[in-house]
Amino acid sequence: MRKRKKNLSQISLQRLQRVLMADKIASPTRILQVLKSDLLGVLQNHAELSDESVHFQISVDSAGSYYISLQAVASHIKGAGILPS
Repeated sequence: MRKRKKNLSQISLQRLQRVLMADKIASPTRILQVLKSDLLGVLQNHAELSDESVHFQISVDSAGSYYISLQAVASHIKGAGILPS
Protein backbone atom coordinates (compact mmCIF):
# COMPACT_ATOMS: atom_id res chain seq x y z
CA MET A 1 0.00 0.00 0.00
CA ARG A 2 2.79 2.40 0.89
CA LYS A 3 4.58 1.80 -2.43
CA ARG A 4 1.36 2.41 -4.37
CA LYS A 5 0.77 5.65 -2.47
CA LYS A 6 4.30 6.78 -3.29
CA ASN A 7 3.80 5.96 -6.98
CA LEU A 8 0.52 7.86 -7.04
CA SER A 9 2.13 10.90 -5.45
CA GLN A 10 5.00 10.76 -7.96
CA ILE A 11 2.52 10.51 -10.84
CA SER A 12 0.52 13.43 -9.42
CA LEU A 13 3.66 15.51 -9.08
CA GLN A 14 4.71 14.75 -12.66
CA ARG A 15 1.24 15.69 -13.93
CA LEU A 16 1.34 18.95 -11.99
CA GLN A 17 4.77 19.76 -13.39
CA ARG A 18 3.53 19.09 -16.94
CA VAL A 19 0.46 21.28 -16.42
CA LEU A 20 2.53 24.11 -14.95
CA MET A 21 5.06 23.93 -17.80
CA ALA A 22 2.28 23.88 -20.41
CA ASP A 23 0.72 26.93 -18.75
CA LYS A 24 4.07 28.67 -18.63
CA ILE A 25 4.61 27.97 -22.32
CA ALA A 26 1.11 29.22 -23.20
CA SER A 27 1.40 32.28 -20.97
CA PRO A 28 3.71 34.27 -23.30
CA THR A 29 1.11 33.96 -26.03
CA ARG A 30 -1.53 35.48 -23.76
CA ILE A 31 0.59 38.37 -22.50
CA LEU A 32 2.47 39.17 -25.71
CA GLN A 33 -0.06 41.74 -26.92
CA VAL A 34 -0.21 43.45 -23.52
CA LEU A 35 3.58 43.71 -23.32
CA LYS A 36 3.80 44.92 -26.91
CA SER A 37 1.24 47.65 -26.26
CA ASP A 38 2.94 48.80 -23.04
CA LEU A 39 6.46 48.75 -24.46
CA LEU A 40 5.38 50.40 -27.70
CA GLY A 41 4.00 53.31 -25.68
CA VAL A 42 7.28 53.69 -23.81
CA LEU A 43 9.37 53.45 -26.98
CA GLN A 44 7.20 55.97 -28.82
CA ASN A 45 7.89 58.48 -26.04
CA HIS A 46 11.55 58.41 -27.07
CA ALA A 47 11.60 57.48 -30.76
CA GLU A 48 9.54 57.81 -33.93
CA LEU A 49 8.43 54.31 -34.90
CA SER A 50 5.37 52.55 -36.23
CA ASP A 51 3.55 49.58 -34.73
CA GLU A 52 4.63 47.48 -37.71
CA SER A 53 8.33 48.18 -37.10
CA VAL A 54 8.25 46.64 -33.61
CA HIS A 55 8.63 42.88 -33.20
CA PHE A 56 8.43 41.02 -29.89
CA GLN A 57 9.06 37.39 -29.18
CA ILE A 58 8.69 35.51 -25.91
CA SER A 59 9.79 31.92 -25.54
CA VAL A 60 10.23 29.52 -22.65
CA ASP A 61 12.99 26.93 -22.41
CA SER A 62 12.62 23.46 -20.89
CA ALA A 63 13.78 24.77 -17.50
CA GLY A 64 10.99 27.35 -17.48
CA SER A 65 13.14 30.44 -18.11
CA TYR A 66 11.63 33.19 -20.26
CA TYR A 67 13.47 34.75 -23.20
CA ILE A 68 12.12 38.11 -24.36
CA SER A 69 13.36 39.61 -27.61
CA LEU A 70 12.52 43.06 -28.94
CA GLN A 71 13.43 44.53 -32.30
CA ALA A 72 12.31 47.98 -33.45
CA VAL A 73 13.21 50.29 -36.32
CA ALA A 74 12.98 54.02 -35.54
CA SER A 75 13.05 56.82 -38.10
CA HIS A 76 14.67 59.05 -35.48
CA ILE A 77 15.23 59.42 -31.74
CA LYS A 78 13.42 62.26 -29.97
CA GLY A 79 15.39 64.81 -27.95
CA ALA A 80 16.26 63.56 -24.50
CA GLY A 81 15.32 65.50 -21.40
CA ILE A 82 17.35 65.83 -18.26
CA LEU A 83 17.48 62.75 -16.05
CA PRO A 84 16.89 63.26 -12.34
CA SER A 85 20.02 62.89 -10.24
